[in-house]
Amino acid sequence: MKAKPENKLSIEVIRRHLLERAPSFAKKVAPVYQVLGWEWSGVGTPTASDIESTIEDLIGELSANIYEASTGGITVYIDRGNREYGIRMDIESSRYY
Repeated sequence: MKAKPENKLSIEVIRRHLLERAPSFAKKVAPVYQVLGWEWSGVGTPTASDIESTIEDLIGELSANIYEASTGGITVYIDRGNREYGIRMDIESSRYY
């Protein structure tokens, strides 16, 4: 889910927009975790409530110097170069260095 930011972004505006979108995003992706049988440590298969709470925690980690926070396949991010921010679920990711 991507949101087009206002002309001048502040971290507070971005956090507010992401927090507003967290509940609907969590409800959309919760069934994916169930179908995949994907479990989180200490939680098992996360519910929409678990996912929403995790998104809120990740949003709290964003700052002027931290543009991405993730755990359990959920990522919140700010892409200042493209003037966008959002929440995403990664099912598979491979990075090579």
